[in-house]
Amino acid sequence: MNFGMKKVSLIFALTAIFGSLQVIVTMDNSDAQTAQEILNEVNGLYDEANDLINYTLQEEQKHISSLSCQQLLSELTDYKKAGDYWASQVNIPHYASRAEGYYASAERRRTAYLKNCL
Repeated sequence: MNFGMKKVSLIFALTAIFGSLQVIVTMDNSDAQTAQEILNEVNGLYDEANDLINYTLQEEQKHISSLSCQQLLSELTDYKKAGDYWASQVNIPHYASRAEGYYASAERRRTAYLKNCL
């Protein structure tokens, strides 16, 4: 697994964890403080995940900018194939988001290729 694939896997894991995190808080007089504490903790986790995702995308962009045109095409093809594979796994719902992430990575490389190589 190359550098970019590891980063994409991290993004998928974070997306799966925090995208599926649902907190239902029922506030009444007896547990209002506890509910607010839970909400503050969840918001903190969301902020941390968002920062990590942004950092990971910045690192991926640095990696993309260091690639030659041939390397961009090669990685674009690899990510497209990986996206096609995960998209074909229709019986498992979260695989669609994994496919979407690979397609997004391929699109970032396509954009860089069009900008720098044509």
